[in-house]
Amino acid sequence: MRIGVIGVGFGSRVQIPGFQSESLEVVAVCTRRREGAERSAQEHGIPGVYTDYRQMRQHPGLDAVSIATPPASHHEIALAALNAGKHVLCEKAFAMNQAEARAMWQKAEQTGLTAMVAHEFRFAPARAYVKELLQQGYVRDIRSVHINLFMGPTRMPSGPRPMTWAARLLRAVGSSRPWGRIT
Repeated sequence: MRIGVIGVGFGSRVQIPGFQSESLEVVAVCTRRREGAERSAQEHGIPGVYTDYRQMRQHPGLDAVSIATPPASHHEIALAALNAGKHVLCEKAFAMNQAEARAMWQKAEQTGLTAMVAHEFRFAPARAYVKELLQQGYVRDIRSVHINLFMGPTRMPSGPRPMTWAARLLRAVGSSRPWGRIT
């Protein structure tokens, strides 16, 4: 399996090392800024460097793409990859609304390609333990959950955290829930 990773923030820190640890060949990286793509490619020994995902999907022998960009771009990139005959692994939130999610699913069904949402921490020991406790009934009648993920001192910001994609979307649409009902 030869993979191209689109988005080199989380893609470079988590996905590329994960793919490589499982002996999958990462053959290309893509991000808007060439220097970021070149840095990631050099760090991980990846031959292909792109600043446009439409060009990357033509990389020789590319089988699949991993989409680790901000969620607003997932729908467009996933459909383009599926149309180019590439399997898709898409970070969460994988779509901005139910219509985008349905279109992505339908395109995967039409093409017969694999398209899936990345849940790379799903089987992390701490999360598996919480699931086990819930299944055992340790906690009943859950009404709200708040989780803090601590990544250690190297990840601590030196100033205020920049606005996330979700916060920017909420500000733009003036809504507390722009993606609609999730089913």
